[in-house]
Amino acid sequence: NEFPAIWAASGSDLFRLAANAAAEYTRHKNTLITTFEHPAAIAAWQNFPGGCKICQPVELAEYANENTGFVILSHIQSVLGWILPVEKIIEDVRQRAPQALIFVDTIQSAAKYKLPAGGDFYSVSAAKLGSPAGGAAWLAVSARSRKLLPIFKALRNRYYISGRPEPLQATLMALAAEEQQRNRDAEYENVKTLNTFVRTALDMWRAPNGETIHATIPAEEASAWILHLHCHGYQSAVLLRMLAKEKICLSAGSACQAETDKPDPAMIGWGFKKADAFSGLRISFGFSSNLPETQVFVKKFKEILHFY
Repeated sequence: NEFPAIWAASGSDLFRLAANAAAEYTRHKNTLITTFEHPAAIAAWQNFPGGCKICQPVELAEYANENTGFVILSHIQSVLGWILPVEKIIEDVRQRAPQALIFVDTIQSAAKYKLPAGGDFYSVSAAKLGSPAGGAAWLAVSARSRKLLPIFKALRNRYYISGRPEPLQATLMALAAEEQQRNRDAEYENVKTLNTFVRTALDMWRAPNGETIHATIPAEEASAWILHLHCHGYQSAVLLRMLAKEKICLSAGSACQAETDKPDPAMIGWGFKKADAFSGLRISFGFSSNLPETQVFVKKFKEILHFY
């Protein structure tokens, strides 16, 4: 209730909507975005009229200057689960580009973690909050972020870039956020326990092919809700099909890139070679995840590697 919300159908729609609003706001300022952003964010911003620089998170401040109009960065990387040092990055960017509007992608962290300070816009998605009706929104948290509100309104009412939000969607999304916030501590402790269990069982475990399975991101730098494993010598697409036969559903990367034949860009950004970037496995822990299911996964995962 405290901040104005700009509604859209999904998280991907949010990025397209924000890029259109920014283009209307000023075509003379450039955009900075990190290599670890969601594919939908990079697709929406990479052809920005004022120019777009895609760089490593630690390089954002280096490229920030008086011509920087917009900065886009994630709190939690959606594939690897890496928690970026967002507050430090924003602080450094503000010193060199105080005029920049900063969009923080908090879809993976909203209602699960304390949100980082310093941004102008924060994103939330019904899909990650457990709401059944869909929908997503930017929250305009700073005073200067409100300058874009008339433009967002025009994009809906005049240019039809986005549709009208359904009241039921907004209501269910708000209720889901409140419910998750109330249970945040207990849910966090549960998924942290499950995450630790899998890490203990599989991180640095020697697979049947002689290679070592390892967690891509150290536990202290990663979200408890996401565990990314690098399975050197195994094609993640094949592993997913074998696991699916055991009724175990995981992913190799972002859901928006499920059908792509390209290596995962987040793994490339982390420094993996192209061939190794096809060997990532992303485990998501949810509100209803439990230890017996996690134990079954570890057992079945080790078994299928013997039949790979």
